[in-house]
Amino acid sequence: MFHSLSTSSKKELEENKADIFVKRKQNIFVQGNVPQYFDLVRKGKVKVFILGENGKEQIVRVAKEGEALGYRSLLTDEKYFATAVAMEDCELCAVSRTFFLDEIDRNPVLAKDTLTLLSKQLRESENRMFSLSYKSVKERIAEGVLMLANAYGFQEDGKTIAVQLYRKDVADFAGVTVETAIRNLNDFRRDNIVEIDHKLIKIIDFEKLNEIAKLRK
Repeated sequence: MFHSLSTSSKKELEENKADIFVKRKQNIFVQGNVPQYFDLVRKGKVKVFILGENGKEQIVRVAKEGEALGYRSLLTDEKYFATAVAMEDCELCAVSRTFFLDEIDRNPVLAKDTLTLLSKQLRESENRMFSLSYKSVKERIAEGVLMLANAYGFQEDGKTIAVQLYRKDVADFAGVTVETAIRNLNDFRRDNIVEIDHKLIKIIDFEKLNEIAKLRK
């Protein structure tokens, strides 16, 4: 993200950043708060979600190593529109708001890179909201499993998602109740699309799962 900084700006960056350790389930920022930092994920996974009127999480995206958080609100001088929570123990690099905005003003390459990043994440968010608004429950469950697989990767077999998952994790990604998630996951299991061993999910038929999810390119 900061590859275009001059030597002097890199030194200034060191003086205006902090390395932060965040435990699993700990908030990184909260919907409605005022942004003070530009956050980069150095290690771990972070879910970004909007809290609905019924108190249910609507997950917008998952940020992984090397990805940025919360900068849209910082750029527009608005309060955070979502909440970010560590899905596992995370390491973050928090860059001060003042330095980041000042550097964008004087560095056209950083400004362009930030705009490109913003455009990509906007497309991802649009696809996510489309899924939550227009896809069937079955399609959203399939997409939720694939999103979790993309976020955590796989074990050595290349099929088992490399994290212990609660049914609530899948439910939150799909925007459905836990009971609905369990019912649909059992359907996938009976159709030999996935195998479920306690909290581990193994994808048996990637092609079928992608077909059900109807992911937009």
